[in-house]
Amino acid sequence: MKTSALILLASTALLSGAVNAQGAPQRAVQGAQGAQVGQGAQSAQANLQAYAAAASAAERTNAIERLRITPPAPNAANIALLRARLGGPAAVQEKVGLISVLGELYRETRDQGMRDKIGADLKKQAFSPQRDIALEAIYAVSRGPSTLA
Repeated sequence: MKTSALILLASTALLSGAVNAQGAPQRAVQGAQGAQVGQGAQSAQANLQAYAAAASAAERTNAIERLRITPPAPNAANIALLRARLGGPAAVQEKVGLISVLGELYRETRDQGMRDKIGADLKKQAFSPQRDIALEAIYAVSRGPSTLA
């Protein structure tokens, strides 16, 4: 079941006060959402590993596109890998994707030290002579870190 269908189903159940055949509130929707979140985290980690193992530029670009959809967990190891790849030689399209993923992690991480490092990398890329890279970096920085705790 797709995530949007789960969200629609959950919101419908919450608004209607839906109950199952035994008269108890439906908890299956919540369980399904929890399973979807777990699968999303595993998928994001698998996509990150596929990116790290990719041999060709096309494989790396495809893996980055998947990471843009489901970003990896904002932990030190994931951030370090993506920052290292961004600082190294890469195609413009790959760097644009890396900036997008790091921008998402920049917003989501609660570790101020990691956030500062990502922010510095993104700001450095904002001065890139490659227009696409600079625009993506400016956009990522402008969205800023999440202030909600």
